[in-house]
Amino acid sequence: MSKKNFRRTPERITNKVNQLSEQNLTVSCLLTYSANEIRNGNLNHLGISLDNSGLHLPTSIIPNEKQGKHSYENINGKEIIRRDLPKTLKYFTIEVPNWGDSSKGTHDVNIPRMVYQRDFISPHLVSIEMECQNTAPGQSAYGILFRLDEVLDKNSPDFNERLFDLINILQENVYSCDIYAATSNYQEYISTVALAWEILPPGEREAFIQRVSNGSTNPQQNRIIEERYNFLISLRPVNLIVGFSGLQRYLGAKLSDNLVVFENTTYGNAIYIMYDNWESLSQLSRTQLLSGRFGNNFDRVLHKNGWEDKVRRIITSRLFRQTA
Repeated sequence: MSKKNFRRTPERITNKVNQLSEQNLTVSCLLTYSANEIRNGNLNHLGISLDNSGLHLPTSIIPNEKQGKHSYENINGKEIIRRDLPKTLKYFTIEVPNWGDSSKGTHDVNIPRMVYQRDFISPHLVSIEMECQNTAPGQSAYGILFRLDEVLDKNSPDFNERLFDLINILQENVYSCDIYAATSNYQEYISTVALAWEILPPGEREAFIQRVSNGSTNPQQNRIIEERYNFLISLRPVNLIVGFSGLQRYLGAKLSDNLVVFENTTYGNAIYIMYDNWESLSQLSRTQLLSGRFGNNFDRVLHKNGWEDKVRRIITSRLFRQTA
């Protein structure tokens, strides 16, 4: 499971803030959940449920204070102890018995004490807005956009403080967080995380390599692409596939309607063999796939010595079971 919250703003968030040219930002992320995960109640704290009529989710909700420190402060506010200021005299009232005998009654006594000054920060009552483009029943997974309704101004003097609080609120509730331009719509979120697959015939070697390399002049990467192409062709695919997700490039082979082999072009990554619902599974991150929430509907083979033979053995076994 991902971190519950952060002690400091992650470097990847800080870097993205610096890269974005937009002034107004929102803390948000698009996540994919399996149908079983939702049915098991993993998102009940956000009012999200799934039944035979489809996915149900509120348009927005103030997160439960029990989700974590930052969710609690979002509802109740917080006190800041000002250790940078001198202590002040404060009287605390206690009730004591008269003459040491409570049967004779009690009276109040004011006890003086030097204490640090405190500031109270009012609650912000930030809500999590939620959106899912396809809530129909019968799907294996659902993509849900989570976005906090507070817009951050990069020029605001409290920007860094509010950014830290907001990423923690989202992290406490969905175990993930990111930041986008405040004007981003659902399709723009999809374009940054989803794989858009293109299908190419297996005979067009040069077109395939050029599409995957996308004009790259990196000789090592282009050599890897050519080696992967030769391996994929050796599997006798029905079609070759090319995928794009942000700056990542993916290549693969479709051997049947429910048997696809693919990987990205970064050296050292694993190759994935996916079966039923491969279109949905391929949209998931490596962390999500390896979480165990999506069953055994795929195999993952690391690029170690003999990986090609291992992939061939898995494919041969799978094709045998499909035709048996």
